[in-house]
Amino acid sequence: MLLTMQGGILFPFSWLFGKLMELIYNILAVDGVANVGICIIIFTVIVKIILLPLNFKMQLTTKINQIIQPELKKIQNKYKNKTDNESMRKQQAEMNDLYAKYGTSMSAGCGPSLIQFPIVLGFYDVVRNIAAYVNPVKSLYQPIAEKIVGMRNYQELFTKFIEANSGINSNAKYAVNALEKAKDQTNGIIDIIDKFSATDWNSFMGMDTIKGNSEIISAITANIDKINSINDFAFGINISEPVGWKLTPLLVIPIASTLFQWLSMKVSMAQTKKNQGTENDMANSMMKTMMFMPIMSFFMCILFPIGIGIYWALNSFISFLIQLGLIYYYDHIVDMDKVIEKRVEKAKKKNGGQRKKSFMEKMLEAQGGAEEAQAQMSQKVSGKNLKSYDASKAKSVDSSGKKYKSGSMASKANIMLNYDDKK
Repeated sequence: MLLTMQGGILFPFSWLFGKLMELIYNILAVDGVANVGICIIIFTVIVKIILLPLNFKMQLTTKINQIIQPELKKIQNKYKNKTDNESMRKQQAEMNDLYAKYGTSMSAGCGPSLIQFPIVLGFYDVVRNIAAYVNPVKSLYQPIAEKIVGMRNYQELFTKFIEANSGINSNAKYAVNALEKAKDQTNGIIDIIDKFSATDWNSFMGMDTIKGNSEIISAITANIDKINSINDFAFGINISEPVGWKLTPLLVIPIASTLFQWLSMKVSMAQTKKNQGTENDMANSMMKTMMFMPIMSFFMCILFPIGIGIYWALNSFISFLIQLGLIYYYDHIVDMDKVIEKRVEKAKKKNGGQRKKSFMEKMLEAQGGAEEAQAQMSQKVSGKNLKSYDASKAKSVDSSGKKYKSGSMASKANIMLNYDDKK
């Protein structure tokens, strides 16, 4: 992603988190501890705290849905092996009435999950492009980028540099490919050089074209120590360098990230299996599909800069601890009987004794109405000529008094019945 920041629907999240990251950096800089690695750790913890209310809501929904499983199972057994449309409609209606009674739904836990998704993506973009969001960091690369822009054929220079350095991280390669289309070439160059490791800087300064340019060498020399300092996390670990496919102690980062994500998934699956309803077949399937996340996390931590790995590993660890804590909280501390009682009362006031039909119910009802109308049509109007019939005068109510939505399949089928009745 270019230094122009994340665009589209994610921009508000990225911009907000970028300001938070810059605030953390400036606070640390006051005490002389301006370090991107420490900023990422503090930043990750703060964002997880911000998202904590959503975690509470998701776990509470899971717990309530577990409690009502015996009642839900009773409804499912009542309609077991009944696959006709009417039975399926009645089963769906009874299940939704049950969910409405307790102020929950089959998909109630999906809302908080969907809300978290753009937040996490915006959060990730900030961690991946620190210089795009933290102006003090950008200011270190700005003088170097401005001198490079003054060179002739600097785009070809970067292309040759990437080709000659296979170890450079994939983000820098992407930025080089995007440089030609960048509206602001200085920002485009910062997108590349802010992902350079200490080794990359040495290789870059060793290129003949760069060595012969005293202005660029001077700009790099004036800022390189500060750049290395803010990227030096601990024990000589540079957060801009990828772990890579080599046997080093840094492998603990991708391994830790993968382990904690896997444990978190296992705990979620164990919670889901406590449910016995039909909806959990779907939930289990989704959970199994999500098991690829730990594997993806491992490869990201290997191929991307260590700063990304620190974020993934810490984020996975905190998520795992929060999950365990919330499970214990709702299982052993909260009086769920009182919670359920309050939910029932709240649901009664909200629904006012009535409940809106779910999308699934409307679909089943429409399908049933269409099938009924088509069956009657095939019996009554076979062979009729409809050319002279004015469909605009067709009634939207059939002989049984059932109403159909204008333009629906059932409504169109009812045109045939009205025509036959007039004949």
